[in-house]
Amino acid sequence: MYLVSQLKIFALILVLLLLFSITVAEGREPNQTKKNFPDIKTHHESKSVKILRIKQTRMLHVWMIILVQVCAGDEKLYSPELEIRSDRGTFRTVMSGLIMPNSCKSGNFFIMADDPESINVQFVDKISQEISK
Repeated sequence: MYLVSQLKIFALILVLLLLFSITVAEGREPNQTKKNFPDIKTHHESKSVKILRIKQTRMLHVWMIILVQVCAGDEKLYSPELEIRSDRGTFRTVMSGLIMPNSCKSGNFFIMADDPESINVQFVDKISQEISK
């Protein structure tokens, strides 16, 4: 009976030493909680739109496929309206869906262009759109 109680105490001491050695190996004290902070993301103050890639179609060389990325700022974007321009024309489109704050969404669009460098994209200004009506 005496031997069994000493073995239990010995096992308890071993478990405590094991736990203490694990916490010391992690570089913290036993009663201190471990804190994992995610990487700090870059903060977008205002919405932005940019062209990530322009690719010429295989069959019709005057058509370009553009990959556009729209990023929301501090507020959500609901289906932002975009204007895409080139040397051959201009069109307006909507990137449908919700873009949450400080996140981005990408989409592909087709446009005719002789020079890929002439292609640009911007948000449609709602105020000027209403004035021109």
